[in-house]
Amino acid sequence: MPILYENYITDDDSATTVNSGQWGGQMFTPAVNHTITSVSIKGYRITTNEAIVTLSIRVVDDNNKPTGDDLVSGIRALTDFPYGSNNVNWVEFNLGIGIALTAGIMYAICVRTDSASYSISWRHDAAGSTYDGGTYATGATGGTVWTLSSGADFMFKEYGGGGWGESNPTDKTYSKQLVTIGNNEVWYESSAGTMEELTAAKNDIDVTKNLDIVEAYGKVFIANGTNLKVVDFINVKLHTTDIKPDGKVYPRHGTVIEAVSGGASYGAKMVVDYITNLDGDTYIYGKLITTAEFKNNNLCEVTITEGDVSFTLNADQVNGPHWYDWTTYGNAAKDDNTYGTMPDQAIIIALYQGRLILAGNKDYPHMWYQSRQANPWNFLYGINDAQSAVAGNDADAGEIGDVVTAIIPYKDDFCIYGAAGSIWYLVGNAAEGGVILELSLTAGILASKAWCWDNQDNLYILATTGLLKIPKGFGIPENLTGQSYPGFIKDLDYNDADDRLTMGYDKIRHGIHICKTELADGTNKNWWYDLKIMSKEGPIGGLFPETFPEECGVCSMFYYESNDPDYKDLLFGCYDGYIRFSDSSAKDDNIGANIVTDVEAIDSHVGFGPLALAGENKEGKITSLIGILAGGGSGGSQSDSDDADYKIFTGLSAEKVLERLIAGTSPDIAGIISAPGRIRGTVKRQEIRGAFAGIRIGNNDVGGTWAMEKLLVNAKELGRIK
Repeated sequence: MPILYENYITDDDSATTVNSGQWGGQMFTPAVNHTITSVSIKGYRITTNEAIVTLSIRVVDDNNKPTGDDLVSGIRALTDFPYGSNNVNWVEFNLGIGIALTAGIMYAICVRTDSASYSISWRHDAAGSTYDGGTYATGATGGTVWTLSSGADFMFKEYGGGGWGESNPTDKTYSKQLVTIGNNEVWYESSAGTMEELTAAKNDIDVTKNLDIVEAYGKVFIANGTNLKVVDFINVKLHTTDIKPDGKVYPRHGTVIEAVSGGASYGAKMVVDYITNLDGDTYIYGKLITTAEFKNNNLCEVTITEGDVSFTLNADQVNGPHWYDWTTYGNAAKDDNTYGTMPDQAIIIALYQGRLILAGNKDYPHMWYQSRQANPWNFLYGINDAQSAVAGNDADAGEIGDVVTAIIPYKDDFCIYGAAGSIWYLVGNAAEGGVILELSLTAGILASKAWCWDNQDNLYILATTGLLKIPKGFGIPENLTGQSYPGFIKDLDYNDADDRLTMGYDKIRHGIHICKTELADGTNKNWWYDLKIMSKEGPIGGLFPETFPEECGVCSMFYYESNDPDYKDLLFGCYDGYIRFSDSSAKDDNIGANIVTDVEAIDSHVGFGPLALAGENKEGKITSLIGILAGGGSGGSQSDSDDADYKIFTGLSAEKVLERLIAGTSPDIAGIISAPGRIRGTVKRQEIRGAFAGIRIGNNDVGGTWAMEKLLVNAKELGRIK
């Protein structure tokens, strides 16, 4: 990727006319050794005629003026510059393989046209500003006579690649972008923490239907029933009205095409990735591999095995992101034996061994479809090679396969196919020696996103029999709730027609969110499986119920490994269309656009009990209760708890107390525990009798937060229950 070295782009103020009679020159001094490969200048054209603009690099003489022949040069069409002073823009010149520059030595950027009648205006920086590495000059007599100027310098950017004496960069340069879908819209991260709508996608999908996405090959592939779509970030888009003129052939996937003539933007090259048609009017998507760009009227040519490729562009290249239909290459007809047939619809998608896998075709719900390896546009099945596309199902011999509910790639070694009542897994490559084996014939996976990984490569699946853990290395599944909470799946009460079920591992808090949200109104039921809970034998985990405001009902989860650590977190796609995250410092739930005013109090509480107040068949009474809330006391340095509410419930049976404790209403005694710490005079001495008691401590005030150090309960035994 080109590196920006010398960069002088302060606000422009004026311009100098440049043509064959008057050249423009800008001296510059590189700070490090490197190979210069391109230069951008800011300007506009004065005339509308066709002409060639040349930019070159020369050495300078003892007077710091350009001298000698061009060391390296590049050309652009005059029409590549915008017309008129109101349309100033940057134009980049590709210098091919470039030339090695030495740090601390001054060089010159020289610009001219091939006619004295056809000119451009090269913009200067703001008046009074100067570039420290050189000055600007104007040249006459074919660039042999130069006049230096002490005014504002020309605006320029100078790029280079790996240099002959340059130290390699210590960090790789790459980018990550968050993509999210909601309200029939697609949004992407245009800069760190800033989301922008991809307007071309608006209402082109239907979020009321099941939807799944996966990232692959610099693109996002979307399965939304009959809406099979692509968000393309890596490619540029070209357009021609005839991809295959008489006697020519269309470019194949992986073909490198080059602009060989037309519009003077020669030398632009791209690797073709996808085309929308095999004949006629066509859009071409591919990876640009040069700094030179494709322009209107460029003739693009290459010779491939199938014949000569030659077509003319009718527009400049368009940079991404792009939005288009996901079809076979060139949208080939179903009876075409070159690229096969994609399923008409799908709601489940995954990436495994370089293949895009689709499932959830309502006409064939038991089937899954794998694209050709490294080619998401090819679904031609049964080709006799290891990369062939594959279609199949999961069943014992002679049976129709179970309905596929989830696809879980386990690295590139296994691919798990969850079904309604069974779980299967593919070992290796389905087109070469792969085998499908049973993982369970008694448990199925509840939903397409009812699974997640932890930070030790353990896989967790929400199955029809409970929460399963598959240890690292594809070990034997363990049912985490089978004995401790056998009614968990029943209490979850998941209905795939009415609910959205998803799971996500929180790397920061080391636990798993299990979230079920009703699609009708955002009502939700959630559990936090805490992986930090330990016994002396090791980690045992523990389930804790949670309920969020309806606006915050979770419809999707994704842990975003952002380049910016401020945005690295488990993200929640919520019912109201907002993206949220867990904030340990927040005292209220956010339910709208304003994080300060659009809030709802968090009702947080803990229950103790049922507690036996006396011996068998006897009653007892609570004589006092002392709650010690966390904090450093008045004027202390530690964070202080707010006040907490307490409620006490009693009854003659443990079951009765438990019911009242869970309901949390109509307590026998209620009050407030003052904070922080232990405060004199706050002992609760109200007496209450019963065989069993339950105590509920909590806080549901806006802006309130609480923590308890200790709860002291004194009880006295009474007589037998009468």
